[in-house]
Parts: sequence; C-alpha cells; structure tokens
Amino acid sequence: MARESDPDWKPIKFVYVWTGHLLIGSLTAALVLVAATVMSRISLGNWRLHDLFVANAVAMVVCETILSVVDREYSKIRHHDAPGGLVPTIVPLCVYFPAYFGAALLVTHSMSVAWIALGAGALVQLGSFPFLKPWEGGMTLAEANERAAELEREEVQGQTMLSGDSFLPDLHKPKD
Repeated sequence: MARESDPDWKPIKFVYVWTGHLLIGSLTAALVLVAATVMSRISLGNWRLHDLFVANAVAMVVCETILSVVDREYSKIRHHDAPGGLVPTIVPLCVYFPAYFGAALLVTHSMSVAWIALGAGALVQLGSFPFLKPWEGGMTLAEANERAAELEREEVQGQTMLSGDSFLPDLHKPKD
C-alpha cells in the first residue's frame, strides 16, 4: 500500500538516486552472474565467461538507469522518497527481464545464452522481492528524524545505566 505524502518533502538529486541504484544493482548483477555461470556450465558446457560478464554489466546499467528515472518521477508524484505501491513492484520486473535477455542476445548472439541470462535474472529478482519488499513504503523524513532521536535517547540511557555508580558495587561484592 502506498504511503501518505510528506508535506516537507524535497526530491533527491538524480545523481544520488542513480548512484544508489547502481550500487544495489551491482550486488544484484553479481548474483545474476553467479547464477548464470552455474546455469550455463550445466547446460552449455564450457564457453567464455567474458561475454556473460559484459552482457550482465550492460543489462545492469541500462536497468538501473531506467529504474532511477522511473523511481524519481514516481517519488515526485507521491512527494515521498520510498512511497511503495505497485509501480516499484511491477516496473523492475518489466525492465529487468527484457534487458537481461536483450543484452545477452546482443553480446553473445546466442539464444540459449540469452535464455540463461533471463532465467538467472528472474531467479535473482524474484528471490530478492521478499527481502526488499518494494510494495511497502519507507519512512518520511519526519519519521526518520523521530526514530533517530529515539535511538539516541536509548543509547544515552543505556550508557548512563552501565556507567552509573549503582551498577559497579554489585560487581565487586563478595559472595557469601
């Protein structure tokens, strides 16, 4: 379910959104590369890993660039950095699957390698959905500031409890 918009919201610069997408996308791409390598070794035997690496890198950059634009525009509409809803859930699937297939086909000129890249990309993307939960919205800026202040208060209270004089004498009492 999409979150309510934040009245004090300001859009994040595109370069920050894109950098974040590329960082997370590189982790996803590494998992896709591992899955595709294993799948290709099982089904195709020995062939060049370089082609799969290049196809994976091209697909990742294309996907994350498109998703950065879509996420930023959707955030502008909702006035929230992570609004959740159907758009951040459906759009990545519609972008990743054709991109992995197309990049692998473009680089390797092999339909079987393209299907392996699509399968590996689908495996990783669908496997990551329960962990990422793109349909759930993130915190607003006010909620994040409130939570940070709460954690800071808990930390200060924890330090005073551990360093207080009442705690130390209990440690050095002789046992009867």
